Amino acid sequence: EYDNLMERFIGHYKTATRNTRLFPGVREALDDLRSDGVPLALCTNKPSAPLEPTLEASGLTGVFDVVVAGDTLPSRKPDPSPLRYIMDKLSAERCIYVGDSEVDAETAVNASVPFVLFTEGIRQLPVSEIPHTVAFSDFRTLRGIYHSLT
Repeated sequence: EYDNLMERFIGHYKTATRNTRLFPGVREALDDLRSDGVPLALCTNKPSAPLEPTLEASGLTGVFDVVVAGDTLPSRKPDPSPLRYIMDKLSAERCIYVGDSEVDAETAVNASVPFVLFTEGIRQLPVSEIPHTVAFSDFRTLRGIYHSLT
């Protein structure tokens, strides 16, 4: 029963993700960082099954060196384990976490890493109430932000 329901859910989810669009400048920012030799990772609470069609629809399949979904590990954000897992997989001593929500900010605080807040995402609180190292609203500025923090 569960497998049948999950298969139907994923089918509907794939249809719904066809209209998924990246924020302007996201792909270019990722490509720029990649060309600078920056390892890229994705950390989300979305489970793997719906994440895959979302990445595919947005053209991001294969862009990230490490992907941690909500069901990859026993714990999820805001627990710091997913970020620590990513850093271990990348053999990284430090990282910068880019996110758009209060949960992302809490995750960064819990992992003791700099948090770069995208202000146009899903956050509900005012920017001033979300702990962050830097805030931005245009992905064309992300490359410069990254290099200013490293």
